[in-house]
Amino acid sequence: MSGSAEGALERLSEASGREFPNLLAARARTAEGLKERRAQPASSDHDDDASVVLMGSWGRSEVTSKSDDDFMVLIDGGEREDVRPSIEDVKTVLPHAPGEQGIFSAPVFCDDLVEKIGLDGDHNKNLSRRMLFLLESVPVSSEAVYLTARDRVLRGYLDESIKDFRPPRFLLNDTVRYWRTICVDFAGSRMRS
Repeated sequence: MSGSAEGALERLSEASGREFPNLLAARARTAEGLKERRAQPASSDHDDDASVVLMGSWGRSEVTSKSDDDFMVLIDGGEREDVRPSIEDVKTVLPHAPGEQGIFSAPVFCDDLVEKIGLDGDHNKNLSRRMLFLLESVPVSSEAVYLTARDRVLRGYLDESIKDFRPPRFLLNDTVRYWRTICVDFAGSRMRS
């Protein structure tokens, strides 16, 4: 992903006649950080259907010295009690604690991301996890599990039972809903401080 993003940044630089040294540095910092994190598996105890996924600035290739290691342990299946690696195991190898929003550092079950699209159980936390997974994520372990789960979520939006509206309205609606949630949460936090 960073190769294509970097190429786009270089094309923008060439087309605009401007340089973007901070973004290029962030891309390089992201690539180096991912290499380090992938070299240190969270645990030798790793479920076959699990992938450790970094989100936010990691998925955008915009890591700075102040970036958190926002992560989830993605399970390509349904909810269960025991998940390996455990959240605690993953935290031991990530140097920067995730944010306190309650969205990160948790097991996330792909079945919830797919089967609750637009339903009552699709609360803000589930929506945020799904959108971050689609828009701003990168696997640290088990890339095949990550790609399979991502394909499942996308198919959930593009299911045959959904009429052939292009672009897909459910996906557009959820993208807008996600950004609205971010704005409302930001405004709410500013009012409390």
